[in-house]
Amino acid sequence: MATNRRTPLLAAVVLIGLAGVLPRVEAHSIWEGTWKLSIGKGGFDRGLRCGSDVGSVQREFKVTLECPDYAIDEFGNEGHWVTIFDAGVEIVIQGRKFYSFPWKRFSMNSTDADTSKNSTDVSWYRMPVGWSHDVVGNNWACFTGIRSWDDGEAKPKKEEEKPSKPLIFKSKTKSSGSKLFRTDHDLISAINQAQSFWTAEKYPQFENLTMDDMINLAGGKQSRLLKSVKQGNVTEEQRNASWFLPKQWDWRNIRGQNYVTPVRNQGRCGSCYAFAATAMHESRVKILTNNKVDPIYSPQDLVDCSPYAFGCGGGYLFSEAKYGEEYGYAEERCNTYKGSEYMCTSLSKCQRSYATDYEFIGSHWGGCNDLAMQLALYIRGPIVVGYIVFHDFMYYRTGIYYHYGPNYFMGRHAVTVVGWGEDEQTGTRYWIVKNSWGSSWGENGYFRIIRGLNECDIESVAWQASPIL
Repeated sequence: MATNRRTPLLAAVVLIGLAGVLPRVEAHSIWEGTWKLSIGKGGFDRGLRCGSDVGSVQREFKVTLECPDYAIDEFGNEGHWVTIFDAGVEIVIQGRKFYSFPWKRFSMNSTDADTSKNSTDVSWYRMPVGWSHDVVGNNWACFTGIRSWDDGEAKPKKEEEKPSKPLIFKSKTKSSGSKLFRTDHDLISAINQAQSFWTAEKYPQFENLTMDDMINLAGGKQSRLLKSVKQGNVTEEQRNASWFLPKQWDWRNIRGQNYVTPVRNQGRCGSCYAFAATAMHESRVKILTNNKVDPIYSPQDLVDCSPYAFGCGGGYLFSEAKYGEEYGYAEERCNTYKGSEYMCTSLSKCQRSYATDYEFIGSHWGGCNDLAMQLALYIRGPIVVGYIVFHDFMYYRTGIYYHYGPNYFMGRHAVTVVGWGEDEQTGTRYWIVKNSWGSSWGENGYFRIIRGLNECDIESVAWQASPIL
């Protein structure tokens, strides 16, 4: 490692490099405004499949959404809402949850042979058909929403109907598809010669993978369409609550106890969201039971069965916390990991562990910051984060990572943060992160990444949920 601190100039160069490649979501959201929600027939269970419409509308009401998270309906009832990268939205009001997302997987049980996928373009003036149910998970119905204007109010012209700027990532990877991945020896050499914060190395196991496989490792194809989001400001409340935080914290060794389950390998499947979600839940169960319960939960169950994910194509962090509350995490022995998508067979037969209080850290989308992450991590256990994987990260072996080299964007990867620390020689602060690429990668399956600079957006989007014992 280097013998002096990382210079402000180096930090500035890194941040400027990221700013040039990653579009940022502004303070507004496409969901902000007034919506008329139309709800279909209720009384169903969580196996309800919602198609392209809600059927016979049973009830309608208007709700106004204000940034960052305030909701109020036409009757004066207050609630809250959250957006998921502006691709989906969940509204909680009137004792019900309304979750709309532009893609839904059907085949929600083993007797249903329909494996079709319904894709609806998300629009700022219409919500795709989604699910509604009460806050305890009963009485499911389908719903949709359409923007509502007051009587006599002029609707926007056609050319004004979309936000002024598209906020979607465009991949800058060299190649994709079935072409085999080839190690960039020049990049490895350049990384190791130019800096001493981290070491790059060739991984022979990657040589047998295609570029599509590598994109799956980095989060899956769907993650490449996600929008970036600004980091939230540290609040006075967070500052006041942080006085007790230690300089070092690692859930793998708290007074001699390890509360983190073993590193696993997702293989060629873009299932990092499932591994990150189950890893967080496993650790938090171990913490709550003082290691008396040592569970391993099934990522395959989420890959096969989650209606909120894309199977091996990737998934959304917040949505898989929602899956933990509504469907629960199955035990690994019930549906062992296969690394490919299969028909859902585990929903009806598996013993499950449920979660509740799922949320973005920082209380709302866009409210996350490094101090909020530390508080959540210290008080409640490991957390899930999403961050940008650039081409150089694939070669990480050891040290404190920061992005170096060309901005070839691979995807947005989901991982589990288990602690933090500070390098004794350089004073560089870092996160300790559990990956899902096997124990032969990185520091025995883990990596450290610089903390406090929102490196690769790692401090922009994090979530947590609490196990129900």
